[in-house]
Amino acid sequence: MRWITALLIWLSVAQASAGQPKYMNYYNYVENRDVPAAHQLACLPIQAVQPHYSPVDLLTALLDCAEQREWQRAHDLYTLIGLYGAFDARRVKDETTHHAGAALQLEFINRITDRKKARFQSAVESFAREDRQRLCNAMVAMTPAHSPEYMLALREEAEGRALRLWFDAQDAWQETLEEQLSCAEVLT
Repeated sequence: MRWITALLIWLSVAQASAGQPKYMNYYNYVENRDVPAAHQLACLPIQAVQPHYSPVDLLTALLDCAEQREWQRAHDLYTLIGLYGAFDARRVKDETTHHAGAALQLEFINRITDRKKARFQSAVESFAREDRQRLCNAMVAMTPAHSPEYMLALREEAEGRALRLWFDAQDAWQETLEEQLSCAEVLT
C-alpha cells in the first residue's frame, strides 16, 4: 500500500509541476451524480473513525487534516480511504466502479496545494513498521459498515444486483487488511 500511495502522490505532484491538467474532480467524474458526505468531519485520529463513515465522509476529515497540517492523521485517513475502496470493490459486483476509492484519494491530492502535497509525501515516506502495526491494530477490529453508495454512483450496469450475495464483511475486511497492509506480519 505504501508504494501505491507514494506513486499516486508522486504522479499528481509531477503532473501539477509540469503544468498538465490534474486528475478529474471525483464529482465531475461521476457525471454530476453527486454523492454528498453524510458527515462533515473534522480531522480525527484513526481510533475515532466510526464504521458507518464512508470514504466520502473520510475525505472531509482528510482535507481538514491537511488544512491543520496534521500529516500523520492525514496519512492514516488517506490509507483508510484506500482500504475502504479495496473492501468495497469486493462487495460491489460492477468492476467498472472499483476505482472509486482511488478517485477519492486523487481528489484529495488535487485539492491541496503543492506545498501541502510535499509535506504529505514526506509523511508517507516516513511510514514505518511501527506505523503499520499501529494502523493494523486500530483497523483489525473495525469492520466497515458504510454504504458503498459512492462506488455505486459510478455504476455502468443499470440492471441486475449491485452488491454480491452472501458477502461476509468481516472476512472481506480481514482479507483486505492482509492484502493491502500485510497486517499478519506486524500483529504476530
